[in-house]
Amino acid sequence: MWERALPILYELQPGTGETIHLAAADGRELVLLERLDTTHSLRVFLPLGYRIPLDASARRTIVDPDALRARLAGIRARGRYLNQERLSDGIVAVGAAILDADAPPPPIGAVSVSGPTVRMVDAVFDEHGRAVAEAAHRITRELGAAL
Repeated sequence: MWERALPILYELQPGTGETIHLAAADGRELVLLERLDTTHSLRVFLPLGYRIPLDASARRTIVDPDALRARLAGIRARGRYLNQERLSDGIVAVGAAILDADAPPPPIGAVSVSGPTVRMVDAVFDEHGRAVAEAAHRITRELGAAL
């Protein structure tokens, strides 16, 4: 099923010039299924199969329930999220949820654009964010068509 996302990931990558990740939800974690590497020598590298908690990224975890709900509401409203150095120092990611078109949330996966803070700066967040949100929306439709 997830292989249907690959053409969309390959379209997303050249426009951003950064590493693209595709992850699937597995219980309370995301599991990295695919990674398209950037051509830059300074890059993000997470091995396939890597697991990331859905509610935390190891550092700077939001533990206040009200703050977490507010953050999630903002993410839903924008259709994308920004992870500024939450998983690793010096790494920023902008991503979007992949939904099951026939079921309510929670999301079934996520797609993200990740790179070092020297290239992933405020000036690219909106552009990359719109691109990744569109990719996630297209993957949602593509997976829905496959079922």
